[in-house]
Amino acid sequence: SIVRSLYRSLLRYSRHPEVFPPDMVEPILSKYELPQHTILNTNKLRDIIRDEFKQDVDEDVEGEGSSERTSQAFSVVRFCSERSAFLQPDSLPETLAAFIYGKPELPGSLVHFHFFEPRYKVMIKEAMEEREKRFLYLYTRPAAAEQQLGSEEGESLIGQCGVVLSVEECLFEDDGRANIRAICGPRIRVTDIVEQRVFEGSPLSELSYETITDTPPTNDEDRKEIAETARHYEYLVHEIYRYIPRVRIETQLGIAPSSSHPENFSLWLAKWLQGNDYSAQGLSLETEKTLVRLKSFGTTLEKIHDTLKAKNEAE
Repeated sequence: SIVRSLYRSLLRYSRHPEVFPPDMVEPILSKYELPQHTILNTNKLRDIIRDEFKQDVDEDVEGEGSSERTSQAFSVVRFCSERSAFLQPDSLPETLAAFIYGKPELPGSLVHFHFFEPRYKVMIKEAMEEREKRFLYLYTRPAAAEQQLGSEEGESLIGQCGVVLSVEECLFEDDGRANIRAICGPRIRVTDIVEQRVFEGSPLSELSYETITDTPPTNDEDRKEIAETARHYEYLVHEIYRYIPRVRIETQLGIAPSSSHPENFSLWLAKWLQGNDYSAQGLSLETEKTLVRLKSFGTTLEKIHDTLKAKNEAE
């Protein structure tokens, strides 16, 4: 039945909570009144989906409530399908133009830009018309950005990391300026400079790149340490909610991945704990070692937990 098909689709997408609509979070939190120490993560999302569809799936109910639920599910599945294509594309162009910026972004983040420089006006026009609405968002540290404009233009970009940006909405102005909303997709590392065009003294780089993911642990000891560290940090986040229930970071960062997917969980945590530390978040973007990323903000997470616990006990 249609209901069963939607139910299975939602359960499948729930393994990747970053594809769900951000505006789902507030209604879920309001309706289900999650305990103060419970974060809305992959596991909880699956429980909620099962609860919502239990009667319909078990009994093939067709009524007003079922119809409304089916309509809502259709909308969510359509959104998840589109966003999944952005975040987990089957294929990508071999080369893309790059927008270079000094602030790192991580997969799943939503970004907004106003493009007004001549080179980026060309980039966004070509992206929308010829490049599947995609371009590279490249994080460069200040020294690398300065070198890019020097005598060996672009050499410093090789090896730099970033993400593939997929444009969800683009509004052009009459003079070619553009306001965009885009989502950050797979992490990438630049492998070569294919072409550089100069617009009013500033280069627009066409780059080849490779996608990067964390390297799987090679032995049981490392695998166990990663799993235990991720589970412990997930526990700390639950406990932090016990002390500051009014702060729901899911409304800013999206539904949390489960610690059973350590790479995705660590990237989600990095967006929260390293949001204002560009250098640290840049390392989380670049590293291919899950444990290195987890340990990079472990002290911060422990400190937040211990401070809030001590304050709560004192009161």
